[in-house]
Formats: sequence, structure tokens, C-alpha cells
Amino acid sequence: MKLIKNILLAGAGLIIALPASSGINNTGKSFSDRPEFINSKFSKGGEIRLVVMTEYDDDTAPTFKILNEKFDEVASFSSPNMSPVTATKKIWRAQEGPMDIYVSGEGDNQITSPGAVPLEHFQDWAMGQGFTISTSINGEPAMLPDPNNRSWDYYYFDLFGTKYPQVYLVWRDGGIFEHRMEYSYNGWGSIGFSQEAEVETEERTPYPIDLRFKDALCVDSDDLLLTQNLFNDDDEYEFVVPIFSVENVSYTSELEKVEGQEIATTGFKVVSQSGKTVAEVQLPKSMRDIDDLYIYNMGSTNYLVVDYRVHEGSNYEYYYAVFEIDKVNASVAMVGAPQKVRVSPTAPVKGTDVQVSLGAPAENGSMVEVVSSTGRTVMRQRVAAGDTGTTINTASFERGVYVVLVNNGKTSREATKIVVR
Repeated sequence: MKLIKNILLAGAGLIIALPASSGINNTGKSFSDRPEFINSKFSKGGEIRLVVMTEYDDDTAPTFKILNEKFDEVASFSSPNMSPVTATKKIWRAQEGPMDIYVSGEGDNQITSPGAVPLEHFQDWAMGQGFTISTSINGEPAMLPDPNNRSWDYYYFDLFGTKYPQVYLVWRDGGIFEHRMEYSYNGWGSIGFSQEAEVETEERTPYPIDLRFKDALCVDSDDLLLTQNLFNDDDEYEFVVPIFSVENVSYTSELEKVEGQEIATTGFKVVSQSGKTVAEVQLPKSMRDIDDLYIYNMGSTNYLVVDYRVHEGSNYEYYYAVFEIDKVNASVAMVGAPQKVRVSPTAPVKGTDVQVSLGAPAENGSMVEVVSSTGRTVMRQRVAAGDTGTTINTASFERGVYVVLVNNGKTSREATKIVVR
């Protein structure tokens, strides 16, 4: 009994010793989604700000709530309602099936005796049996089955339609005969495109998109949904939305044949919280299949890099076009015109040679320049006129992200990136 009493007293002492201020206090604040930091590089005065974006759908534009470091709401606004863009196209799918089809056998079954049925009655009788298509075989009047009701009478009807009938009704010397055909094939493979086209309708509504942020301190950072002083120096927040356009298309690949309209990303615009367009960029015709937008912080200059794809036959190649952000004039300008510049490898180990393909013969005064993520030019070398490529040695490069610029002696035509490991 004395032992129990001592334990109780010791427990009470522990409870009394706890400071009254310890614990986790409920602020009473809750949000519909997880608050995300706005990168302080791009908030006014480097203030700590967070953003909560509401869920949205085709009928509702997203709403943004701006929070301070105490999770108090300091601003809120909605993205302007954007009209959806709709496009319709027809698609003929590539098909596989029997190849080199040939007649492997045929024969007749007599239905009526010769002279029993006048020719003028033959068609009426055949139609009553489900044979509705007039034709001839070996110079004799004949009828073929109605494909809407007797598709099984055609060899691989789902692939070839009525091309290979397996049965005819034939009128010969006043008699009716059933003429049957048998088919075989020599192989299985591509047989072209489907007879019937699929109709596909696409609808897309422009909504704010994340910008993938990269700088020298941290090669990959959280995505940027809102910024405040990236594109200009006013007090409003901005976001980027794609510009969708409907374009006429007609192309054939190994998988499909397409005709009609498709929705293409033909540009992007920077929109302020009040709905004002801060800057707008229309992309060149070749830049249509955009994957991502990146922000590269190169010291005092920020670049917007567009990751896009160009289809080459059944394959596609990735390219990166670079735009310089001028927040004094609230503009985004391309660093030269796009060209098919390629580098290999794109993530070389330090000391590895990188092959640069220019995409076209170099002109007089052409040069390849490599710029680090801090904005410092780490290498510059001339390219002889007529050459279509050159080599970069990375032995003297620090590990990190670099932009490779190709200059034709007048303006930079294209840029791509390498990541030295």
C-alpha cells in the first residue's frame, strides 16, 4: 500500500512539473487544399507568402487565396473564365490482318432446274433471300448478300467490307445456282487503315499552368504557379495560361490517318490577378507540341524555356526554345529563331565530350556558347562555315545546368540545355 502511494505521488509530481505553455495550439484555420509557398525570389520584397488554389472544372475557374506567414489571408482572386476550344477530326486506325489473299477453292450448288426461273423474276426471288446487290460473275447475272444483314457471308468483313464475297446467287440458263468461294492468305501484317473513320471531338479550356523553376542553388525547385515580380514590378500576382487554337490537319502515320481539326498550343500569356494581360507570346509554327515551361534563373536575368516536340515520321525529338523575360518592359522575347539544335549526351559526366548538332550548315561567324546557371559564359568557340556540328569538352565545367547557345554571327538561333553530373 505504501509503494502504491509513493508511485501516485511521483506521478503527480511529474504532471505538476509540465510547463503550462507546452502543447500544439489549434489556430482555427483550415483550407480546402494544401498551402504551397510562393518562391520568395518572385514575391514583392521577398515576403513569405503561400497560396491555396481551389479545385476547378470546365465550368468553374480556379480561385487563389494568398496567405502570410501566420496563415492569415491577405488577398484572394479568381482566374478569369476562359472560353473552351473545341476541335473535331476523323481518325482511320491502322489495322493488321491477312495478306496476299487468294481464291483457294470455289463451286456451285444447284437450287432450281435450268429454265425454271425467268431472268426478270430472279432478282425478286434473290432479294427475298437477303441478296440485294446486283453484280455478275464469269459474265452471268448474280446477286450478292446484303452486308447489313448477312455480313458473315464476306471474308473478314470487319477488315475488308464487301471485297471478298463468299457466296453469290447466280442465274444461268433459267436456273438458280449458289456459287461459293473459299479464300486463303499467305501472311499476317499491316493491311492499311480502317474502312470507317472514328469521329473524335476534343475540348480544352486554358487554365493557369505551373512553371518548373531551376537555378544554380538548387537545380530543381518547387513549381511556380504564381509570381509577383518575375514579369513586372507591380503589386499584383501573375500566372501563365496557354493559348489554344484550332488548326486544320491532315497526316498519316504508321498507326493512323487523320483529317480534320486539332487543338494546338500556339502561345501563352501572362495574366495578372485583375485579369489584365501582362505579356503575350505567339509561338512559331514549328513549336506546337509543348510539354513543359521552365523558368531558368541566371543571376539577374530570368529565361522562360519552352520544352516542345517535333514529330519526325513515327518518332519525335525534344527541343528547347529560350525566351528572355524583360520585366522592365513586361515582355517575353525569343532568344533567336528556333532551329533543330541537338546535344548528345544531354546529361554528361564531367569530362565527357558533348556532340552539338547544328541542324543546318554553319554560316560565317557562327559560334557555340555555353552559359552557366549563374549567367557566366564558360566557353565560346567558333564553328567553321559549312560545318553541321561541333564538340564541347566538359572537363573544366562544374557540375550543374548549362545552356548551349548557337549563334549564326548575327543573333542566337536556338538554345538547349545540358546537365553536367
